[in-house]
Amino acid sequence: MVFAIIYCAIAALIGIVLCFFGYRYLKKLFIGIGFLIGAFTSYLLLAPVLSPVLAVVASIAIGLAVGFLLYFLYIVGIFLMGAGFGALIVLLICMLAGFDYTGLVPIIIMSVAAIAMGVLAVIHRRGIMVISTAFLGSSMAVLYIGFLFSSIPPSLTMSTLTNSISSFYSANSFTLTAATIGIGIAGMLIQFIVTAPGKRSNKK
Repeated sequence: MVFAIIYCAIAALIGIVLCFFGYRYLKKLFIGIGFLIGAFTSYLLLAPVLSPVLAVVASIAIGLAVGFLLYFLYIVGIFLMGAGFGALIVLLICMLAGFDYTGLVPIIIMSVAAIAMGVLAVIHRRGIMVISTAFLGSSMAVLYIGFLFSSIPPSLTMSTLTNSISSFYSANSFTLTAATIGIGIAGMLIQFIVTAPGKRSNKK
């Protein structure tokens, strides 16, 4: 349970920074995002075959490797960030409209939107990145902070974290979606006006 809570806290912190300072610290944030993805995925794969301690140590090492890989493969990170935003747009629309986002048609639309937005992010870097980081960061912060302040199951582990968060999101989908949009707009405006007014993140 401790590792799962620490993971959620780190994800929430990265989400806050991404939302309000995403473009300014984009390359550095790639390390954190890559770490979260790499560590979580590798833990799910390694936990069944390794001891808990070895699985955690190996997952941390793999997470750091993925994070630094995204840092140095900057253009790949840009594409993935834009793609994530494209998928998020479709997800938020589905949630607000009450559609089942797990159906075949929404998944196809989500995939097309992800690819299109990823390409746009590479071409129109600053504008798309400010918007993408604001809303992706907002979604991370809202989801993980909300989950941390909810009734966390005593049996929570890294292996059950995905199901627990999915259940929490399903039970509070409208509130979380509205908060994501509201905070995302605030983060976008703050970035455009204050934290990233014409700055080039590739100089950071």
